[in-house]
Amino acid sequence: MGLCITLYDVRAVEGGFVFPGDGAPRFTVDFQLVMFRPFIGEVLTGKLKKCDKTGLYISLQFFEDIHIPEHLLQQPSVFDEEEKLWIWNFNGNDMFMDLDEEVRFRVVQVKYPTIPIEQDKGAKPFAPMEITGDINADGLGLVSWW
Repeated sequence: MGLCITLYDVRAVEGGFVFPGDGAPRFTVDFQLVMFRPFIGEVLTGKLKKCDKTGLYISLQFFEDIHIPEHLLQQPSVFDEEEKLWIWNFNGNDMFMDLDEEVRFRVVQVKYPTIPIEQDKGAKPFAPMEITGDINADGLGLVSWW
């Protein structure tokens, strides 16, 4: 369905049955959740948190597993090794993609990876949802550019 953000409302609680041989009560609960489920083609705005050779990493503050791969950046873009930033060359002008700037991107893919049974100690924490974005269109990219 998406990523559960919070419990919004508990509408009804019924039951309280205890089954024979089991000491735990069972309840039927009717509730509402706040879910985050972006659709393909949706345009979202987040903050640029990290850059590397593979692309950009965006944060929505409550969700941080958004990646914009290098082939979906504005073209031509190059990665500056010294600054550790991507630079879009627009009509001979270098447009820097600075950290903590607002970025408008389009959702290209939403993945729900399988939950790993075991994880290495140094591995990145498990992400229940991963979003791939695109900024290669007019109006997308850093909000300050437009």
